[in-house]
Amino acid sequence: MNTIHSLLLVAVMLAIIAMAILHAMPRRRHPVTIRFRKFRVRSFSLIERLALPFIRAFNRLEPRMPGRFFGNRIALANALGLTFSKGEESLIVDTGVSLPVTTRFIVWQRGADAYHAAIADGTHFPLGPSPDAPYQAGDILSVQRLGAVIGTTLGVAGGAIAVDNLVCVAKDSTGRILDLTTAGGGTWYVIGRAASAATAANQEVTYISCLPYTVAQ
Repeated sequence: MNTIHSLLLVAVMLAIIAMAILHAMPRRRHPVTIRFRKFRVRSFSLIERLALPFIRAFNRLEPRMPGRFFGNRIALANALGLTFSKGEESLIVDTGVSLPVTTRFIVWQRGADAYHAAIADGTHFPLGPSPDAPYQAGDILSVQRLGAVIGTTLGVAGGAIAVDNLVCVAKDSTGRILDLTTAGGGTWYVIGRAASAATAANQEVTYISCLPYTVAQ
């Protein structure tokens, strides 16, 4: 704490020195404005110049300060939901999901609200597969959004799948995928095209994902 207080004192002293120097400098009636394409660039105002030493000092001190000064940083559900990075969305496992989930890369859908995910049942809009296998209620999983991720996507086959055929979400609430040509009659959510083949159920299969759309056959 003594080190932190000393650094704060130094920052205040530097700010006072900066104020004195700026006060002694000749003042312009109007800040210089430079036109750069569509933007107008001007020099710092007096208040902005006075604030700079404090901003720089606190930026350096922040990683070393205890939580009571800057607050504990926790990730809340409403901050995690709808947060995308490289096509992935972080969601909380829905309370209706049977846990633990032992299979990875199954397809998930939206749960009770925008911040929860449930295993895809084939009748609701699918979000995408997840490399995670949630163990308990409240776990957070990363969902690879269909049509947003780059490259091929892994999935779990619900039956035999031929390479290059369209794949859809199975309607048995397992999050597995099926070959559309052998899925049978009805309305299906197509999620991509197979990049590898599967000869039986529960085998891993790669596919090129797309934005989900429905097909009636």
